Amino acid sequence: MNWSHGYHVSTGYSFGHYREMAPDWMRFGALLNGYRAAPPDQPFRYLELGCGQGFALAQLAAAFPHAEFLGVDFNPEHIAQARRFALAAGLENIRFEEADIAELAKQWPADYGRFEYVALHGLYSWVSPPLRRAVVSCLGAACLPGALVYLSYNSMPGWVAGMVVQRLVYGLQQQSPQRSPAQVLQQGAELLEGLIQAKAKVAAALPTLSARLEGLKSHPSSYLVHEYLHEHWQPLWHSQVAAELHAAKLIPVGSATLPENYLPALLQPELAQLIGQGEGRAMQQTLIDLAINQSFRRDLFCRGARHASRSTQELAQSWLLARQGLDRRQREVMTGFGGLDLPQELLDAVVDALESGSERIGTLAVRGPFAQRPIHELLQIVALLLHAGRVGLAIEHLPAARVRKFNRAVVRAALDESLPYGALLAAATATAREARDFELALYPLVAGGAIPLEPPALAVQLRDRLLASGRALLKDGQVLQEPAAELAQAQVLVDEFLKDTLPDWQRQGVV
Repeated sequence: MNWSHGYHVSTGYSFGHYREMAPDWMRFGALLNGYRAAPPDQPFRYLELGCGQGFALAQLAAAFPHAEFLGVDFNPEHIAQARRFALAAGLENIRFEEADIAELAKQWPADYGRFEYVALHGLYSWVSPPLRRAVVSCLGAACLPGALVYLSYNSMPGWVAGMVVQRLVYGLQQQSPQRSPAQVLQQGAELLEGLIQAKAKVAAALPTLSARLEGLKSHPSSYLVHEYLHEHWQPLWHSQVAAELHAAKLIPVGSATLPENYLPALLQPELAQLIGQGEGRAMQQTLIDLAINQSFRRDLFCRGARHASRSTQELAQSWLLARQGLDRRQREVMTGFGGLDLPQELLDAVVDALESGSERIGTLAVRGPFAQRPIHELLQIVALLLHAGRVGLAIEHLPAARVRKFNRAVVRAALDESLPYGALLAAATATAREARDFELALYPLVAGGAIPLEPPALAVQLRDRLLASGRALLKDGQVLQEPAAELAQAQVLVDEFLKDTLPDWQRQGVV
């Protein structure tokens, strides 16, 4: 289905809406590779290389109690924290191991075993070529036949201007290694701004250099250090990555950024026609990346050549679709390549089917306008709405007690240990829902779904909990000092929570 008539370029789009490690990539990925790996509703084994503190992996382990999860990271502090959190959350189906990927490539531990799903996020384009080869060796040893691999990386050509910035700030760091990263980044921003204002030719050649400058000024320093001050940082072309992973018998099958699976059909007709002239998948992917100025890819690979499967349609039809802020008046879906207007008739059909909250795709496929259309058109609508966060793929039979224990562990880690855990698990879709400090503080009071206190008493509890965790109450960005002002602001936050957040949590099974 081609909706290029509804295409228009939109500026200022943020990729933050789609959560990186949401489980939908497993379900859509399994569909794309013909369900040769175990479908996520059956027992499976899942590996994350470079798992960090393991929060995303722990979220999945809580959501899929019938599966086994292994997280591996080089940093012992990360592994220790991941183990503590898993224990606090009561997760018995997950383990974390400290290991060096270069050593694992020499001998994959027999007790690690092999896996149906493997994920690597924020690793591949930040390490040296020899370490990338070690990653590929690990994938070759860890992946079962038919396994699905998720690999995210900085990509070309969207990072051309970023490469100029990285060379500048990394050179400054090498020149004066005694200075802090913050000082290096500030000097880099000042030099870059001077070049742009002085109309240096590079600014005219790379108009997006100004956007990179704004990023240097606004992004957290932890992100900027990871992005610009790594010696081996190197954005990659998709064709490079696909060629490297071929050594592990991994074949590209699609993208975890769901709308990109429907390119080039969703682009303007002129671009789609040009891309169609490319010979072979690799060249077409290069042309697509040029067309949309791709800067970050979330590729899916399977081990072994893909082939069609009759079970694909049957399993897709069994998915349970859950409503999340779906509105028939909101036709536009934002993507990394612009805004798309969904056909009103098809959007209305989805909204009507989900009036009660959820419906199986198989039922929707034989209703209304979808009855006379192939199921891939319905799956395309579902993919776009999933990307926009307006629907979710429901998880059935996830015990509420398991979700509450996980979420209580999140609250303790975030408020008592000041760890960067700002999301709670939603039982309905096994996805994380972002939660602000005051929402985390209120969670234990409403975890059973009921409101145990009147709003004024909740405000007192909120104020006391935040202050006890070392957090201040703010109003218009200013720290409040007077008890009366603190209590008044706590009451404002409680009212907002009861009106908006709690009903959403109840619908999504957060509480």
